[in-house]
Amino acid sequence: EISTALSILQSRAEDPDRNPLYPDPLDVSPGVWPYFLDTCAAAYDYAGVLYVWRKRVEIDYLRPSDGTLANVLNTAALAGDPALATSALKMLADRKGELPTSSYEAMLEAYATAKDVTNAFRVLCIMGKASGESASKTPSSATTRPLFKLLRDEGPEGIQDAWKALKPLQEEGKEIPIAAVNVILEAAASSGELGLAMRLYKELVKSQSAPASEDKTAKAAERKTELDGSRSEERRVGKECMESV
Repeated sequence: EISTALSILQSRAEDPDRNPLYPDPLDVSPGVWPYFLDTCAAAYDYAGVLYVWRKRVEIDYLRPSDGTLANVLNTAALAGDPALATSALKMLADRKGELPTSSYEAMLEAYATAKDVTNAFRVLCIMGKASGESASKTPSSATTRPLFKLLRDEGPEGIQDAWKALKPLQEEGKEIPIAAVNVILEAAASSGELGLAMRLYKELVKSQSAPASEDKTAKAAERKTELDGSRSEERRVGKECMESV
């Protein structure tokens, strides 16, 4: 009866007659807060988790256990609340220093559920660079399922917007994982937009071949400069030899 318990807790915690300087309502035991948060998080009850988080965790009256934080993160992911997910993730990171892949996947799901494609891709970029368990694990098709569902439901316009969202990340110097490209192409193909999938794929191939051509041109120019410099040096040395004779 989580919803009923939440209503009772709210009615007592929000009592206007209580002393605002006293951290806990007189008729609510301090032990109720962590127990209620743990129960709500285990049941993925977003309303209960959010209430206790704001009333106790954010003001440092309550420090949840690692297990509760993991459940809070998953609850935020399912509800599409990136702010709550980020808060729980930062608390976990401060304690552990190293985060498992599942934590980043939950963060990605929170952004995808909130329809924030750019930040969902940003999480994918971070995963490959993060320390800890995820350092040796590149994002896979299993990681991108929340994004796939979002893009498939969004249709052609959403898929094209997602493709455009990769460019600013690339300009920021982030390395775009292949999983980010694959999920866009997969969503296009799954939506029956095979023409769009092929067009995006050709754009990808063209963008990859252009830097390679530029690199070859730069190397050729560098080699030519070296040869010209070498020949000039040979002429100078030869001239000096002739003058000395």
